[in-house]
Amino acid sequence: MNKSFLKILTFSLLSFIVFMGCAALEDKPVPDPKPYVTEKNTPLDINNLDSFIGNYKPSIIVTEPLKTEIDIDYLNGIINIFPNKTTNTLEYNYAVYNQGYKDNGSLTIQPTLTPLGEVKIDETTEYDRSHITLTNPITITTNGNTYKISALRKIADSMTNVTDSTTEEEVTKYYTICDPLETGTNNDNSCTSPNGAMKYIGYYRIENINCANTTYYGGTDFAGEMVVNPSLAQNLDVTIPITYKIQVTNPTLKSCLIKTDSGMDNLYYSTKSYTLKETDYSGGLNTAFEKVGLIGLKEDDVTIRTTQIDYSPKDTNYSDMTFGDSNNKVTMRLKYIQNSSLNLLPVVQIQNTKYYQ
Repeated sequence: MNKSFLKILTFSLLSFIVFMGCAALEDKPVPDPKPYVTEKNTPLDINNLDSFIGNYKPSIIVTEPLKTEIDIDYLNGIINIFPNKTTNTLEYNYAVYNQGYKDNGSLTIQPTLTPLGEVKIDETTEYDRSHITLTNPITITTNGNTYKISALRKIADSMTNVTDSTTEEEVTKYYTICDPLETGTNNDNSCTSPNGAMKYIGYYRIENINCANTTYYGGTDFAGEMVVNPSLAQNLDVTIPITYKIQVTNPTLKSCLIKTDSGMDNLYYSTKSYTLKETDYSGGLNTAFEKVGLIGLKEDDVTIRTTQIDYSPKDTNYSDMTFGDSNNKVTMRLKYIQNSSLNLLPVVQIQNTKYYQ
């Protein structure tokens, strides 16, 4: 066979393969964004004790007696729940680490499984069966404070081995939000992607407050926290409830933030629900969070950008809220503590009670 013919045939075959490959690539549809999912979390069923097996985090904590220092109650770590098939009851153990504004407490461990007592499943919405309330609160004493946990949120079906030698690194978890400097609607680290934007959902600690051009700091001038837990309707309307509480010790901040006729003494508590039509956030779900005042940082290093955001409180018309007798505008710096997802109950339920005496 003629060598020239072989060369032509080979070139033709290679060209055909390359052409068909490119055509296949051109015809292949762009994949839809992956749905945002948390760790595997079987819904709780009061008639199936096995459904309770897993890791939990506290969602309601009360300090008894009230603290004397300016702080909030956050126990980072895990509480395991496991059914005792012999007694047909639930048991628990835990390893938790108290985290405050200034100093972290020590790791507190109870490796022995202990009876949990009666529980009630919180079925406030059809979407969420991961919260339980306890008839007998779990009592934990650490770093000189006694905490009573009256409600838990299941975060995963897996259990963590708790022993006397368990370390903080084995039980604590740190969460990050999206990065405003990342790009791409299929990039989970980008705030413009659906999955990335939903990382704003969760529980925050208020790090500082700027009021009347003065900055006040958590743990020194006040203590405060916030929860954001949106839900999405079938018509793509999004409802974003925001709850936050601030207890103030600095008198200047108090006059700047709290109206004298509020009747709340030095405690500011707010819970508002915003409902946005799809057209209100046509630029992506992240623009819905921006409209209610949750703003991602575009400055500082990547660690700051992916763990903190700014909050500019809005009224129901999405205008800047004002505070105090002088109608001051306020901005807050929030630190991300714990995540959640759409259509779930708040990961932490903020009570309208004081943090400290």
